[in-house]
Amino acid sequence: MQTERRVQCYIKKFNPQIRQIKQIEEKSAQSADKISFVTEHRVMEFMDIWKFQERLSAALMGWAAASIAFGLALVRRDSPFHKGMGEQLAGWGVINGLIAIFGGIGATRRRRQPDAELIATQAAEKRKLSRLLWINSGLDFFYVLGGVLATRTRGAADERWRGRGVGIIIQGAFLFFFDLINVLLLRRLRANVEI
Repeated sequence: MQTERRVQCYIKKFNPQIRQIKQIEEKSAQSADKISFVTEHRVMEFMDIWKFQERLSAALMGWAAASIAFGLALVRRDSPFHKGMGEQLAGWGVINGLIAIFGGIGATRRRRQPDAELIATQAAEKRKLSRLLWINSGLDFFYVLGGVLATRTRGAADERWRGRGVGIIIQGAFLFFFDLINVLLLRRLRANVEI
């Protein structure tokens, strides 16, 4: 009986503070939706180069898997156009998947080096990746151009070649924007500070 009175006394005593905490939690939950975009945006600035490469490889692998799945579905259709496009999507998907796998393996291997957390090492890795993404962006432009040429030359008389050209355009355009966006995001990436 004595213990129950003490508990009720404490509840009465701390009830206003508990209500305030609950109100703060409710307000925080409401404002969390508003700031989640900003938070995701800001996290980018404090991510190390290794985490950036991990996310880059994962995103490319997702695109590769989607390309393969969609390409294989298109190859099963009766239309020569869809078969041609499906061949390109699946083929490029395999290549993109291999790039993502080997890129991720290489980054993981370099991350395990003793000097991986040093600012100089991360800055050098950032420069290498940036250069690679800029070069790839240029190549991607030529892939799109090649796809356009395929649709206009051999694709003018052959539906399957027109589909192949469109498949190349789709892959090249995605990769162009993927590489360009990531190289711009990489510019905002700050190096970890040594303590």
